[in-house]
Amino acid sequence: MEVDTSDLSERKDRMTEKLQKRHDGRIAEIEKKREEQDVDESKKTSIDYFYKTFQVEKSSIETGLEDLCRPGAKLPKVQLTDRFDALIMRVKKLQKFIADYTAVLPSYDINRSQSSASELLSTLQRKREEMIPKKKFAFKSRKKESEGVPVEEKPPKEDGRAKSGVEPENAFVQDSKGFSDRSSECLRMAGEEIKLQDVSLSNLKSCKVTLEGYPSAVHVNNLKDCKVFCGPVPGSIFVDNCESCVFVVACQQLRVHHTKDTQFYLQVTSRAIIEDTTMVLFAPYQWDYATKGEDYRQSGLDPNRNNWDDVDDFNWLASDKHSPNWGILPESQRVQKWD
Repeated sequence: MEVDTSDLSERKDRMTEKLQKRHDGRIAEIEKKREEQDVDESKKTSIDYFYKTFQVEKSSIETGLEDLCRPGAKLPKVQLTDRFDALIMRVKKLQKFIADYTAVLPSYDINRSQSSASELLSTLQRKREEMIPKKKFAFKSRKKESEGVPVEEKPPKEDGRAKSGVEPENAFVQDSKGFSDRSSECLRMAGEEIKLQDVSLSNLKSCKVTLEGYPSAVHVNNLKDCKVFCGPVPGSIFVDNCESCVFVVACQQLRVHHTKDTQFYLQVTSRAIIEDTTMVLFAPYQWDYATKGEDYRQSGLDPNRNNWDDVDDFNWLASDKHSPNWGILPESQRVQKWD
């Protein structure tokens, strides 16, 4: 009796194929479970990181607020304003951090975290208004006051300066010193003229501005192709809506908004903050003038403390990657001596 070897071979091949498919299916199932486990572990790690980061930052902000409200902690108005504004900015950044985790966290935890951050922001804003009340502007007649006649308060007159629509901290400051609506000029202020004064620079094009002294704060808005040199500022420098400029400045805090293609030769004792800003480069402050040493002594700004390369980009939340919006100006491209 002959055995059909071809039939046996065919059945053997079918069996082998069936076993192979079963084996492949088991391997695929194992890989799928492993991947799901990896995703679960990654998700758990992300959630743990969120809770730890959120609690640490929230506690740090609350501690900063307690320090400001502590009895006996009297700070100059400029520094107090800067401290409150810095804490408020940190809360807003924390709110952005929460938003990044909406796809990972349960909705209950997201809502609870958002509510906690909003409550903290409201507390900061309320305390800021209590400790730094806004001034009421009024024009009074000295002659009428001396005669004992009641004086009616009137709103301040328009000064003709262009309205930019920017945030209050960057707008042209009422009764400030400074320059506005100028083009292709060399502009200079110095000494008693700007001593602990608010200085505003607005709507300038192709100008060189020199501020030899120590103003309390500097507000800059809408500059293009300008160079700005400034002595030590014990408060903040606000820069908004500038393009293709160079700033050589020293301050307690620098805040930059809506600015591009600009260089900062900077000394800052706290940190620089940028938002909605691109293509900005930083280098250490280097500018000498006759009264620089005395200005530092009078202003109280520490010339030996400089965090020029510690820049906080509010539009970049990734902690493991550098923001593409700012960088370090290469040494080979830095100006060594200014004209």
